Amino acid sequence: MRQCNFCGKREDDTTVDFFVSNGSAICSECVKNCWELKNKKTGIKKVTAPVRKITPRKIKSYLDEYVVGQEEAKKTLSIAVYNHLKALNNPDVKKSNVLLLG
Repeated sequence: MRQCNFCGKREDDTTVDFFVSNGSAICSECVKNCWELKNKKTGIKKVTAPVRKITPRKIKSYLDEYVVGQEEAKKTLSIAVYNHLKALNNPDVKKSNVLLLG
């Protein structure tokens, strides 16, 4: 029988889901409580960056001030950052991951 490592609720005592990893378990109520506590403490709010004012070209010109060469990488990264900002502002836009090596 699984038991939440945070609140001690047993799986049969509640109807919430349990998330288990490496032998530890946490119920979805505790996940929700932790998320709310984190948001209150850090002041996380919905991101509303003005994407209309930011373009991949502006991002690349900013990178040009700090990075020498690497033109193809700067272009690719500029587009990735722009798309990420669009995704933050619009939940309908799918996000993708960027892997940076080097």
